[in-house]
Amino acid sequence: MKYRMIQRCRNAFPIRMMCRCLRVSPSGYYGWATRPPSGRAQENARLLVRIHQLHAEHDGVVGSPRIWEDLRYAGERCGRHRVARLMRRAGLQGVPQRRQHCARSCGIGNSTCSLTTLLADGSVTIEGSDCLLCRRKAGRTRASGLVSTGDYSMIFGGQRFAIW
Repeated sequence: MKYRMIQRCRNAFPIRMMCRCLRVSPSGYYGWATRPPSGRAQENARLLVRIHQLHAEHDGVVGSPRIWEDLRYAGERCGRHRVARLMRRAGLQGVPQRRQHCARSCGIGNSTCSLTTLLADGSVTIEGSDCLLCRRKAGRTRASGLVSTGDYSMIFGGQRFAIW
């Protein structure tokens, strides 16, 4: 960290003076500056090039979990958190998916209730309902309640449910 600061400011101040102020040896700084990158740093650079390629192939939409899966499928040996760290440092991120909102709703959460059959006696058959409350109220397959045909609303157990 100190060596990086010395390297950034080497044009503005003398190196020996900065080393003295930061209490590091000048030989330590010059050794750090001339030393080749470590094996891990070289591997991270190679992996980052591959991550940039995959991110561009997916039009910048996928995030680190999918990039990691693609790398693993291609035979790369790396961890999820390493890929996430490299992507974060490079400023790469995926686009979050939008939540799927249902077209029909019973008014309770995001569940769908498809009321399909209006029987002759005024009862309604509910099929494919995801809403646990409506299944409970309807007795799972068949609902006995009042249905007004004008505004498509139902009354089950004293509660009013609107149907779109």
